[in-house]
Amino acid sequence: MSWRIAKWSKELGRGQIVGTTADPLDFDASIAYVDDFRIGEEVHVELERDGAGWQVTKIWPDDPRFNSPVPLNENTPALDLDLEQSVQQTLSQIHLHETYRLISREGDTLVLRGEEGYAYPPPSDEIILTGVRYVELATPLDVYSLRLATATERNYLASRVEEFSSSDVALTFVDERRQFYFVVCEGFEYKQSTEISGISPFFIVSHVPSSLSFYRDRLGFEITFEGPSPDDIFFGIVRRGGAQILLKDIGVTPVPNYTRDVKKGIARWDAFVAVPDPDALAAEFASRNVEFSEPLKDTDDGLRGFELKDADGYVLFFGRPR
Repeated sequence: MSWRIAKWSKELGRGQIVGTTADPLDFDASIAYVDDFRIGEEVHVELERDGAGWQVTKIWPDDPRFNSPVPLNENTPALDLDLEQSVQQTLSQIHLHETYRLISREGDTLVLRGEEGYAYPPPSDEIILTGVRYVELATPLDVYSLRLATATERNYLASRVEEFSSSDVALTFVDERRQFYFVVCEGFEYKQSTEISGISPFFIVSHVPSSLSFYRDRLGFEITFEGPSPDDIFFGIVRRGGAQILLKDIGVTPVPNYTRDVKKGIARWDAFVAVPDPDALAAEFASRNVEFSEPLKDTDDGLRGFELKDADGYVLFFGRPR
């Protein structure tokens, strides 16, 4: 269940949370991990039975807090309000939970490029930071959150940057390990590529776990998703290199193309898998005792490759133009 802060008063030492499907619960500030909750902020909680109800025993924010080694300076300038609105609008467009790599730094311009995820990869994107004045970054960086620096974080960065002002855009990157990284710059933009990076066949299968095992154990694919839960697996995704296949059981019999192309043989493939060296891949599959429905050969269509059937009879051609 997701919980959010409904009420919070540091001065009164009390707060209240509300769940997506639960009644509000009051809590004492003494059990909170932080003292700067924001209304509407998502939180994690631990609960104990209290008679017929529940009592909050621990509560901490989903968004981690930065422990600054620098004493608070009340004169640290906040970000200009107009600039803040502009930056927040750009931040709202950015995909989170991606891996970003620093691909270039020329002068005071820094470019981070997002890598595609495993399942349903989004278009590659770039964060371009201009007028960079200060950098604390790891690369690659698995981004958990990217936001404007808080007052505490700006105070820390003001101790690192000469003549820190209200026009300095301070960005906070938090990685999957909840480590903090910072960039101070004049501005930034977010670019998404419209390039099509791939296409994924969607196979209706009779039993997803069996199909996943075939692609993993026989063909060397990686299982990147199976679910929605360990005891109810009716959807899965496998991937090897640039090839990705979606598998789903919807309670109907699979219908590979060759079953509809009876005695013709002109439309039997269900997927063409491009490989630069079909000879080497054929040797690898043969070492795993994979059976080929058509052996490695030069075809009349100007291709070199081989065919095999998966656990549900779908025909995959692995090859390349000669």
